[in-house]
Amino acid sequence: MKKCDQKRRLYFQRIAANRAKRKYRKTTKTKGSGQKKETFNKVIAAPNTFTIEDRKKRKVFLSFINKLKQLRSSHNQRVLLDFTKTEHMIADGTLLFKANLYRLIHRYKIKIQIKLSRSKKINQALQQTGVLKLLGQKLNLKISHPDVINWRHAQGAGAIGQKTDGILEPFDGAISETLQKGLYLGLTEAMTNTRQHAYPTPSRTDNFPGDMETEWWMFSEDKDGRAYVVFCDLGVGIPKSLPEKQPNLWKRIVEKFGATPNDSQVIKETILHSTSRTGYSHRGKGLQQLTNILSTTKGGNLRLHSNYGCYASHSGQPNSINYKTTINGTLICWSLPIKE
Repeated sequence: MKKCDQKRRLYFQRIAANRAKRKYRKTTKTKGSGQKKETFNKVIAAPNTFTIEDRKKRKVFLSFINKLKQLRSSHNQRVLLDFTKTEHMIADGTLLFKANLYRLIHRYKIKIQIKLSRSKKINQALQQTGVLKLLGQKLNLKISHPDVINWRHAQGAGAIGQKTDGILEPFDGAISETLQKGLYLGLTEAMTNTRQHAYPTPSRTDNFPGDMETEWWMFSEDKDGRAYVVFCDLGVGIPKSLPEKQPNLWKRIVEKFGATPNDSQVIKETILHSTSRTGYSHRGKGLQQLTNILSTTKGGNLRLHSNYGCYASHSGQPNSINYKTTINGTLICWSLPIKE
């Protein structure tokens, strides 16, 4: 019995010692910081994965985006975005997130802070894509992860694609060199077509005004012999703008699919048969040209998301997808092998 009692005494002594250590660390941390614990009116948890391609992950991610949109009335509230559980930031979802975040901060003046991820890769991605700078957080992390280090970002507003000469010059090196070599035409043409459908008069489905500044955002990467480009705007989307901008094409679509065609059908027909809003056949075919280039290039891939729909082409094989959730905008992703 005495031997057993001694073991119990040692057990309780260890517990007491551990409690004292934890208490000491907590008190010294508080004294050393000299700051009170910050409180927030709203805490929004970022999802595990930022993407709009996978159906289940897309649903969770867009639910997070919708929570961000609801912040537009939170002018005097402190908001925290919690990234502690985020493990994957795919380019398409990350760009859509940044675009919505930019609009909240610059148009609605929402003050947002961020709690970083437990993943060094995610934190590097937040810095490399300009998200931390957008939030006013300066960490100066060393970007070393191979999936992050080559990403570049750019954004702009106003008319794009009206003049092709020098269109990449204003980016001041923000776009990878490969784009300037091999994707110049595809980039400018895709911008032109996307912008024609981006910010017309029809209202959006998420109660945001349709007269927003004509902003666009872009990521690019040159990695492992491939060029990747993602381009996004937060306009009304191709399916919603088409009846007004291209009524003849819309009439043909309705005759083919009925009065309520789904978004993926509209996107596909727009790519295959689009003309410009001016009516000239030599204009407004940038997406068609880009699709043709990628479909005839070995290893070329394209995904065009707009609202609920998506048109995809992988190595020349087309596919149309319709989702149950909308991105409220247009997002183009393309990639192809690069010959140096």
